[in-house]
Amino acid sequence: MEKLVYVRYEISKGSFYHPTLQYNQWTELNFNDINWHEDHVFSFILPPLDRYISGIAFDLFYNPDLMDILLDKGPDLLKRLLIITPHSIPVHNIFFDHANNIDWIPAGVGFNDQSNFKKLLDHHSLEIEWNADVTRNGWKTILSIKEKIRGLLENDIGIGNRHMWSMLAKDLDLYKKILDNFDDSAASWPDVSWKNKYKL
Repeated sequence: MEKLVYVRYEISKGSFYHPTLQYNQWTELNFNDINWHEDHVFSFILPPLDRYISGIAFDLFYNPDLMDILLDKGPDLLKRLLIITPHSIPVHNIFFDHANNIDWIPAGVGFNDQSNFKKLLDHHSLEIEWNADVTRNGWKTILSIKEKIRGLLENDIGIGNRHMWSMLAKDLDLYKKILDNFDDSAASWPDVSWKNKYKL
């Protein structure tokens, strides 16, 4: 029987969905125990640049000394060097080829990820109770740091540098494939899903 499996990773709305699924007593399993041929594996995905900046902001929030170096003493570092923090590692460097096997639900601006998640649950005849107690500690501060980072990355040619765009290239390609084939206006998951339309 096909199992619906959620894979959590950093900066992917996991701080909301993971405790919600725990609240609904979903069984946790090791990543190595996922059957990629038989399980229906899904997760949520943000626009790559937005996720990258959010990841750096998150790590700076919890590492004030690093924040002092990057944002105050050496802002040019963000423009000249490739900065990678634990929460800004690209999706492809987390999942490698498995990234193409995940039924992604876009969670960026313009998408209702909760509504689309419900369509996926309906497809599997599952229901969940939303956990109203999920909190996002320090979220306003993280958003402020994020906007400051975005400002520091801006330059006369746009934003960031060639090292950053090279690192994000595979994620950008994957995200474009998802958006080109994902239809959140559809009523049922088979018609919504990007995987049902895009053939690798």
